[in-house]
Amino acid sequence: MNHTAVTEFILLGFTENPKLQVILLVMFLLIYLLILVGNLGMVTLIRIESRLHTPMYFFLSNLALLDVGYATIITSSTLITLVTARKVILFTGCALQFFFLCVVLSCECYLLGIMAYNRFMAICNPLLYTVIMSKQFCVLLVLESYFMNIHFTCTAVVITSTLLIILVSYIYIVVTILKISFIKGRHKAFSTCASHLTAITILHEAGSFIYLRPSSKYLMDYDKIISLLYTFVIPMLNPLIYSLRNKEVNQAFQRIKLFLTGCKHGDWFF
Repeated sequence: MNHTAVTEFILLGFTENPKLQVILLVMFLLIYLLILVGNLGMVTLIRIESRLHTPMYFFLSNLALLDVGYATIITSSTLITLVTARKVILFTGCALQFFFLCVVLSCECYLLGIMAYNRFMAICNPLLYTVIMSKQFCVLLVLESYFMNIHFTCTAVVITSTLLIILVSYIYIVVTILKISFIKGRHKAFSTCASHLTAITILHEAGSFIYLRPSSKYLMDYDKIISLLYTFVIPMLNPLIYSLRNKEVNQAFQRIKLFLTGCKHGDWFF
């Protein structure tokens, strides 16, 4: 029987205006550089600062690496649409990009679920926290997130199950915090969860807007804007969310800054 084989897709891009394409190209390159600097800087800070060698920051460093991979996968095709006249992508290239995108997204959702469980253990079971959340167990959880999500067909199951884990964990967290009699203690407990909840909300709200709304309300231009939000903006904002609202990260950054300033002026040499 006669049939047509699809070998490539045409990328519509964001605009056909050459001047706007140049502006978008510069903007996306700057955002990508900010993503690299912010996330890799966070990984480096956690690595060299011994006070940040805890389960929470171990998971956060892996989340930062996933954000770099997540943005890199999307940046390639986005920049192609802005610098080439023939805006197409091969079917195999599109399939591979979609596959790795789903893998990284599933890993990120899995890690957010692990981080919720980590907060649950720290707040609801503080006496058993150091015993249960050992270094070996944390490494095992992260490795499981990477190996499980090579299983492409499990993506929807992973995202749904991790959302359930996050919901249950925070129900227990809220109940435990409300039992704390001191207002200062409640505020401190809530503040440790604020960054994580902010990252979860931004990621899932953006995805839900695209994939869970009725098809009758489908608007391609809106989809492009929301797609930019969770492929470029979220990886750029995550380091800011976890650093600006985190006292320990700010203190570690200040210590590194003082050390570098001291080295520059020769104060650290004997």
